[in-house]
Amino acid sequence: MNKRNLFLAVFGLVLVAVSVMHFHISALALLFSLPLFGVTVNYFFPTAAGPVNTGVLLGTNPPTTAQVATLVVAEVQMADADTQAVITHNLQISVNDQNVDFPRVSAIRAGAGTNPSLTTYTIPKGGPGVQNTITLNKLSTAVGSNFTDRVYISIPHTLER
Repeated sequence: MNKRNLFLAVFGLVLVAVSVMHFHISALALLFSLPLFGVTVNYFFPTAAGPVNTGVLLGTNPPTTAQVATLVVAEVQMADADTQAVITHNLQISVNDQNVDFPRVSAIRAGAGTNPSLTTYTIPKGGPGVQNTITLNKLSTAVGSNFTDRVYISIPHTLER
């Protein structure tokens, strides 16, 4: 995050705090409190120790192949102008698994602007080789289309495939 974005983030938090102290939220404070700084992907699971929940988050670093078992949880924040976010899962999805629509992707909207965008996901199919990413596609760049999604990417255990 560069100095300008850091300043805007701090400025936005100050505006929110001042607004709450006066028992109202101004439109400007609400605007600055929402993600306006481009795509951010934070990884929540697996944690730094691997598929054991130790509470030590990975942050913006995607999990390594050694850390992943069958599930990756990421939080994606997208600003109004953003259109795509690449989420790295490192689940090593084989061509055979790609052809039967793995990995499974689900998302929960954790926060949104005044005009939240619809989304789609692009899941690679048919190779070549293993795939380790999916792409979240934001369908609108209108004012207020920003949002935060909690994304769950999973693949069944090999005994189920």
